[in-house]
Amino acid sequence: MVGRLFGPEKQMARDYLTDVSELPANEQTALCEAWDSAPEQVASLGSLHVAALNAFLEHAAALEDLSASDATERSRWRHLPYWLASNWLPVPGDVTRVVKDALGGPVFFGSAFGLRDNLAEIAARSPLRLGTCPSYLELKQSDPRAYYDMLLDGLDEELELHTIWSVFHQAANLSIERNVPMWMG
Repeated sequence: MVGRLFGPEKQMARDYLTDVSELPANEQTALCEAWDSAPEQVASLGSLHVAALNAFLEHAAALEDLSASDATERSRWRHLPYWLASNWLPVPGDVTRVVKDALGGPVFFGSAFGLRDNLAEIAARSPLRLGTCPSYLELKQSDPRAYYDMLLDGLDEELELHTIWSVFHQAANLSIERNVPMWMG
């Protein structure tokens, strides 16, 4: 989702920005105000198939000769969606944070610029030619039911990896272009 943050994530985003940004306080305040007044939803790029997301994270980890479980701590690609509750802010930087929500669960914060850069590096290293848009991505966004019917008919994992890469890349670009946070969870 690319759009306004809600609830405690709004304050968590402010805290992240304060911790990682070199911007003056007045510019940080202006950014947060812009994010708070952003549309609730700039874009919803479809629900993610959790198994496909996991396959993508495993593929990225394998490109670094890591196991998927090691990647959360050791990957050079720190902005990937390793946590179900993930937020990316349209600010440059490579710093990521995992904070606890009110129930003690992990909530990730990173940079949409960092995510976009991580995805570009993954595409460059992957033998799958990630970055080429799957022909059915528009179907996933326009008619999710028909898309998921395709899954039942045996859509292969490689195509799902292309979809996950494309959805996150498209969302990161929208976040940056429109100065609006992106999130999932």
